[in-house]
Amino acid sequence: MTPPLLPIRTRDDLAEVAMKYAPTSACERAIREGRFTILGGFASPESLPCWIVRVVCKHGQTHNIRVSCCEKRRTYQIDFPKCIPWANWIGTRGGKRPLIDGDDPKRGAFERMRAIHGRKTETTSQTGQDVRCL
Repeated sequence: MTPPLLPIRTRDDLAEVAMKYAPTSACERAIREGRFTILGGFASPESLPCWIVRVVCKHGQTHNIRVSCCEKRRTYQIDFPKCIPWANWIGTRGGKRPLIDGDDPKRGAFERMRAIHGRKTETTSQTGQDVRCL
């Protein structure tokens, strides 16, 4: 999907874009009710700046929404990764940049180090198996 580009400067801006392109109405409702976590900024394979938002719906279903920003075309690319590519996390542990560092920068830094050193980092909610995302 490539929705038109609106500036993302705050947590609310990112939540609004994620809510607009949520994969289900339950996911949209969860974002509206504040049941989401910004995992932070990630380096994308296309070299576009991107953020990942993790949404937990009322009955425990989890959705990951990646919002990539293509400034040249003035569009967003929205997709739904099954696992988080922690090795590509670009935040810092200090948490001074909320959108880049995410809501829990210490966890982001920890998960990035685990991913870089080849340890299992994520458990997918669908299969319950450990998945490494590099």
